[in-house]
Amino acid sequence: MLTVLFSFIGSVTEEISSSIIKFVSSERREAVYIATFMNSLIALGLFIVLGIVQQHWIFQLASLPTFLLRAGLEIMQIALAMRALVAADRSTFVLFRNLTIPFLVLVDVFVGFRMNEYQWWGIGLIFLTLILTVAFRVVRLQGAGVVTWMALNAVATLSLFKYNTSHFNSVEAEQSLIYVVLIVYLWMVIRFSLKTSPFSFIHDRALLGQGFFSGIASVFSSFALHFGNPAVAVTAMRGSGVLAGIVSGHNYFAEKKFALKLVVSALLILGLYLLTR
Repeated sequence: MLTVLFSFIGSVTEEISSSIIKFVSSERREAVYIATFMNSLIALGLFIVLGIVQQHWIFQLASLPTFLLRAGLEIMQIALAMRALVAADRSTFVLFRNLTIPFLVLVDVFVGFRMNEYQWWGIGLIFLTLILTVAFRVVRLQGAGVVTWMALNAVATLSLFKYNTSHFNSVEAEQSLIYVVLIVYLWMVIRFSLKTSPFSFIHDRALLGQGFFSGIASVFSSFALHFGNPAVAVTAMRGSGVLAGIVSGHNYFAEKKFALKLVVSALLILGLYLLTR
């Protein structure tokens, strides 16, 4: 229950943050990089505070090989996510990123977990829903390729996070150090590639607000993954995220085919539900 509750809170707050970024980035391309830099900075602060308050800061050197692998993949993930946020409609983004879930379940099978009949039906229904989405052009396919790569890369990053926090590190230490890596990467891109200051939008209330929502989402999502099975946690996140993304895409970005998207969302959520049985 705690996993589902944390996942739901994380998903809704993430959708608010992502929608604000998409709004702002339509005016200036570098805004998405600066917003992501702020998100990482605020999330780092929250995890450090949690570690101090709970006195739960554990990082074991034995985790270094998997931590470094995860850090490299997280850099790739954040680069893909920034491209996907700008290139894809909200509906396209929230639908195609669900490819993470069936592959996470398959990873569970690979490491020894047994799948029941309901879960196989769930995987089949998710893939069928995405095939129908493409075949009937329910959403625009612009940016769908980047979102797909992001979804597949997330299988590795989530699995490594769960492995590290289950065997070696506390959530607070693992996530704090990952955010340090991401902050350094983003600072270098903004400073040397975009030729601007990472703090050029520091007085923008919209970016500061979405950074707060993003930080909250990161904390709740991380603990949801830590407390429960990754596939179940991500299913809860994505299930609530699909409807939030469809609604925000319709109401705030004037996306079309709202009724069809709701039908596709219902099928997708049913598939996600079957995966948790």
